[in-house]
Amino acid sequence: MTAGRQARLLAWGVPLGPLMANAYLVADEVTREAVVVDPGQDPAPFLARLREEGWRVRALVCTHAHFDHIGGAREVQAATGAVLCVPAAEQTWLFDPARNLSAALTAAGVPEVRLDGVESRPIEGGWMMALGSSRVVALSTPGHTPGGLSYHVPDLGETGAVFTGDTLFAGTVGRTDLPGGDPDSLMRSIRTALLSLPEGTIIFPGHGRATTVGEEREFNPFLGG
Repeated sequence: MTAGRQARLLAWGVPLGPLMANAYLVADEVTREAVVVDPGQDPAPFLARLREEGWRVRALVCTHAHFDHIGGAREVQAATGAVLCVPAAEQTWLFDPARNLSAALTAAGVPEVRLDGVESRPIEGGWMMALGSSRVVALSTPGHTPGGLSYHVPDLGETGAVFTGDTLFAGTVGRTDLPGGDPDSLMRSIRTALLSLPEGTIIFPGHGRATTVGEEREFNPFLGG
């Protein structure tokens, strides 16, 4: 999976773990600085590419704290030295297999995720960090989980990109039947925070292929056309 680039920024993603959660890298080609969006689970393929290309990772930012999106945080942090930034409402989920849902899948061979000892920082919508001369901005998008965040990178691609985690996918929307899910909050997040972005904005979801805001406005059957 690859992504477009503008003058300075590029992005790529690798699906990881049994649920094929997308771990993404967003990087400035001039400064060689990068941000990881969702360190995923079983991150060896992601780390191999990271080492090969030699990026300096400044932060690991999580869209939400379900196990398939945070399970690799310990290994990625050890390899990069970057701080893990987690939605404030879900910071305790790092240490709680019941809340991060890993406990429900141990019978299927999924290990419990307990990130004790991993340095983490709580963040909320409006948080921003510089990436070279550009920026990464956290958008509050609860619904799939109570503290869900999406990350808008306005200078990536021709009209920007947004990393939506499990809030919005190509042709569908995130689940709300898991603990902490709220369908009204999810639809409000999608319509106010995501569909308000320019129609050419690339959507990089937590699972599956990339899409655009315009494509989802027009064709996503869950959004009413």
